[in-house]
Amino acid sequence: MGRIFLSGLGVVAIASVAACSSTQAGVVLPEKHHSSWRLPLDAYSSPLVNLAEQAENTLIEDCFRQDGRSLSFSRIDESTRPGESWNAAHRKLFNEPLASKYGYGNSFEYDLTIAEITRMRSLDEKIDRSVGAAADGLFDSCLDKSRAAIEGSSVSDPYQLAHSLAGVAYDDAYASVPVRHAADEWKLCMKAVGVPDLPDNPNEMPSPSIDALRPSGVDVVIAPGEETNVPPEERRVAVADAKCQVSSGYAAAAYDAEWDAQAAALSANADELERYKVEADKRVDRAKKILAEHSATR
Repeated sequence: MGRIFLSGLGVVAIASVAACSSTQAGVVLPEKHHSSWRLPLDAYSSPLVNLAEQAENTLIEDCFRQDGRSLSFSRIDESTRPGESWNAAHRKLFNEPLASKYGYGNSFEYDLTIAEITRMRSLDEKIDRSVGAAADGLFDSCLDKSRAAIEGSSVSDPYQLAHSLAGVAYDDAYASVPVRHAADEWKLCMKAVGVPDLPDNPNEMPSPSIDALRPSGVDVVIAPGEETNVPPEERRVAVADAKCQVSSGYAAAAYDAEWDAQAAALSANADELERYKVEADKRVDRAKKILAEHSATR
């Protein structure tokens, strides 16, 4: 589970937090859960289903209708669970069962049926066609109005601080001595697999030679029923990679290092993170109200 990806990293200058290892009194950490790669800053990061974004889209639809145009965004129910390749914090997971099924690819981010995924993709394509050059100005205007209704404060993104801290913690964790030593062991384990351009650590997999096994690249979404399209060689290498990450101690070292780095970041920034979380919760409440009102009129 070394292949971890964070979405929406904000541009905020934050110093390294690796040197701060103690947890501030009163700061409550979640329970560690290695298989889902649960981390201390998850509670302050953007949720899997962003209701504020969906409410924003709803108001944009209204704005387009007022101008005599049609626009429809896809909707994700708040109870929707992540797809099996993901956790609730938008973090991509990697382990032997997933490698055996998807290779270096991954499931859809949400746990949806083929019909639901197809509908979402169809709506997205229609939006791309609807918002052409002629509607760009209208879309920007509608977007500004909808964001003003949702945001309600000067904080442009209440999740930005958590995402930025997580990015710094990630860099600190993977630069740490235990993780680098474990990466050396992983490389020794992988030598027998026969990857000609084997990198120095798992985060650089798939290597170019493995990525080239599929025209679109191997790190792609694989829809339900398409798992059989994974090239056998990619699947073989991915499974070996996942096994070596465990046997070398890399998966455990990476998780523990990232956990410790995020715990230190949470401890050092607890008050500010809580302030941002209060704002995020207010936006979710406003979003739920907007979505409920529109649901009742449709």
